[in-house]
Amino acid sequence: MRTKRRYDQEFKRQAIELAQNSDRSMKDIAEGLGLSPSTLHTWVTRSRKDGRGQIVTDNEITALKKKLMETELERDILKKATAIFSRQQK
Repeated sequence: MRTKRRYDQEFKRQAIELAQNSDRSMKDIAEGLGLSPSTLHTWVTRSRKDGRGQIVTDNEITALKKKLMETELERDILKKATAIFSRQQK
């Protein structure tokens, strides 16, 4: 049985940039990197560019959404605490 290989985000980002900016075909690039062409194609189609033109992968977007939810929860708790403490001082 074949094991699933894992690639770090930096490798994926560099592979995506190479595929988008190179004159070579995706198949040639994938073979040169030791990937299947379908894997590279999936990475390219799932990638997005942020406002600064940098590539952002789905995993990074998911991590950022999680961090945003945690930060919003902390903000809401602090708002409630501020309201409680300001009432007690009066």
